[in-house]
Order: sequence, then C-alpha cells, then structure tokens
Amino acid sequence: MTPRKWPKLWYDEPDCLKIRLEPGEARISILDHDTIIVKKINGKAMEALVPTHSLPESLDWAPVQLAGRHEGCVILYFPVSNEGRPTWMIPEDEFNKILIRD
Repeated sequence: MTPRKWPKLWYDEPDCLKIRLEPGEARISILDHDTIIVKKINGKAMEALVPTHSLPESLDWAPVQLAGRHEGCVILYFPVSNEGRPTWMIPEDEFNKILIRD
C-alpha cells in the first residue's frame, strides 16, 4: 500500500470564503435540511452535501473554508452535513475563477 501524501500546508485557522454557484448547481434535497451542490471543475463533477441553512435563499454562493494547499491545489471545507465534512481539492487557478471577492 502506498503511503498517503499529506498537504504541505494546513492552515491553523482556515479563512472563511464564498464560492460562486451557477443556476442549477445547487439543489435542495427532498427533506429540505440538506442541499446538494454539483459543480464541474476541469470537466470533473465535484459534489458536496451541505446544510440548507448555510446557503442563501438565492443559492448563488456557498460558504467554504480554505483549509490548506498542496501541489498547486487548494483544499476547501464545506459546512458539515449529516454525511460529514465535504472536502474539495481543486486547482488554484480554478478556485480563483469561482471565488467571490468582497
């Protein structure tokens, strides 16, 4: 078994940020308490199940925490849902395209 490579940089206090969601990328589940996010990044479908109350009614952005960086990618944490903490690792240039800068 190959040893797991851990990120070179983990943040002690992750930054709280927002990423842009396009129409249709977030869908409230049947029970209303969770929302399913599916976003294509570099042709790959990235998924996250997040608590509905953590998103705006418009579903046009999602809160994330920038948890770390590894080999040109950023590690993003979403709010914890009933299925755990969704985590994405995406290229930094793709992250910069969806980051909402206030």
